[in-house]
Amino acid sequence: MAEAAVRSAQPLEQVNVSNDTGVQAEVAVALDPTNDQVLLAGSNSIALSALGSLARVYGSNDGGATWTSRPGPAAARLGDRRACDYGDPTVAIDRGGRQYYGFLAAACIDFSKLETGEELTIPSLEVATRAGAAGAWRSARVFPSAGTRFDDKPAIAVDTSSASPYADRVYVAWTRIRLRGPNSFQGARGDIVVSRSDDHGETWSRPVVVTDRQNLGSTFASLAVDRAGRVYVAWTDAQHGIWIDSSDSGGDRFGRDVKVDAAVFLPGGHCSERGQVGVPAQSRRCITPTPAVSVDDRAGRGERIYVTYAAAGHDGREQDVFAAALDSQLRPLLAAPQQVNPPDTAAASDQFMPAAAVDPGSGRLWVCFYDTSGDRRRERVFYSCTASSDGGATWARPVRAATVPSKEAARGGLALLSDFQFGDYQGLAVANGVAHPIWTDTRDRDVLSEEIYTTVLTDAQLQSPQP
Repeated sequence: MAEAAVRSAQPLEQVNVSNDTGVQAEVAVALDPTNDQVLLAGSNSIALSALGSLARVYGSNDGGATWTSRPGPAAARLGDRRACDYGDPTVAIDRGGRQYYGFLAAACIDFSKLETGEELTIPSLEVATRAGAAGAWRSARVFPSAGTRFDDKPAIAVDTSSASPYADRVYVAWTRIRLRGPNSFQGARGDIVVSRSDDHGETWSRPVVVTDRQNLGSTFASLAVDRAGRVYVAWTDAQHGIWIDSSDSGGDRFGRDVKVDAAVFLPGGHCSERGQVGVPAQSRRCITPTPAVSVDDRAGRGERIYVTYAAAGHDGREQDVFAAALDSQLRPLLAAPQQVNPPDTAAASDQFMPAAAVDPGSGRLWVCFYDTSGDRRRERVFYSCTASSDGGATWARPVRAATVPSKEAARGGLALLSDFQFGDYQGLAVANGVAHPIWTDTRDRDVLSEEIYTTVLTDAQLQSPQP
């Protein structure tokens, strides 16, 4: 489907934003910092078709009332070879309304031949930009990697503060994996790196390594920038540890990594990669801690840096979601990371794949996640949200953003499709007391496979304290 417009989103009404065939998963969303009616989102869009974009871009100019759904931006050419967009989208909007869409790109391949042994090409990070919602996308490669480097899981953020010495600077963080040889992952090392652009994404600086030497296997970078221009990066390592670091030099230098939590995961599942764990709701693809960093930097108040993530529960029976609060020097503000979801009663449940955002006006921290509460088999999920108004110390009773449950199950066909399930991450944007969670949903699976859904939640819906 080339383009589609979908109907309005009202509180607790869920809207199919993608409305496309194939597997839609791994979604990100951003709000225009000067106009909360403008939203930009993107997701993977994996179909059995041979060539083309494996991502989609979504837009709303009326606060989520209506959305457009289109194929993702075209990748820049690789010499004489056609390049394709391979997903892992990340999005941002600057204070001038310019929109940014980061993604992985590589030489196009025929996915129908993957099971016959055709190898994937090495992806590199690209960022597409357009002047506004109606503009044309233009893509640029972010400091191209060599043939023995593999780019993965980017995050993007814009410095939108007029008080910052680096105002309007755009940052991307991602995992750069150093291979021992072409297409050889044995003995590979992954570092979190950051690059910046001062010309609206036209050119990018040489990447700066954030992670210290001991942090092997680092991945799932998350980015945030405060009003003073300080850059915060959070990530997870191969042992599930949650880390954060910062730069007060506009991304030119970073300090020593600070460990937020050991974040031990429960064993289980059939996960093929280090740093992942299986839960019944996503037993084939498995899950990661999915750390997210966000900032409450309202003027006249002490700054709070939040890191949210999934980890094993305190009783060792299930996965839960946690939030840590730090000051601008990365010192803890709470005695320990706080559990975001309510404690289980007799039956264990899993909460995983959190997305987080701070309302810049109120400082309220919102967190959304998949929740298996109410299903003793822990296979059926509702995408749900909660919020904290006291710096992460206490949390409101979660509200189901999705009032229809999702359930993944193995199916035939290419492994790429049958194993993708919910993917690795979902999205959330908040401003002026209104939240826009966006997630992968299976309610249309018999017709369209996994789809991207969104809704609108308000502060008033999250007032009841947890039991």
